Amino acid sequence: MNGKHYRSIRISEILKKEISYIFLKKINDPRIINSMLTILDITLSKDLFNANVYIGFITENNKNICNKTIKIIQNCSGYVRLLLSKKIQLRIIPILNFKHDTSFSTGNYISNIINQIKKK
Repeated sequence: MNGKHYRSIRISEILKKEISYIFLKKINDPRIINSMLTILDITLSKDLFNANVYIGFITENNKNICNKTIKIIQNCSGYVRLLLSKKIQLRIIPILNFKHDTSFSTGNYISNIINQIKKK
């Protein structure tokens, strides 16, 4: 494993931890607080200028609501970057692109099917 790849993984883990903390403690928008979201993964570009933040929702009953929440989160990405710049020491804080990741709900769906099969 080369140093640049290791650095990218390390920075993405730090960003994941700090962004989770920001959504938990610093963001007071009830539309975000009530959505019960989780940061599933962060991928960084090779130059570390862009970060794709994959968000899953614990209760994904309505995809329209999830997409609206992602748009709300994307609108506050500048504020999240500002808070990140105060918390972590990086030369440049990456531009955050929030994306909806359905793997969490897919995993729950498969788990429910397996549990139903076990009951039979």
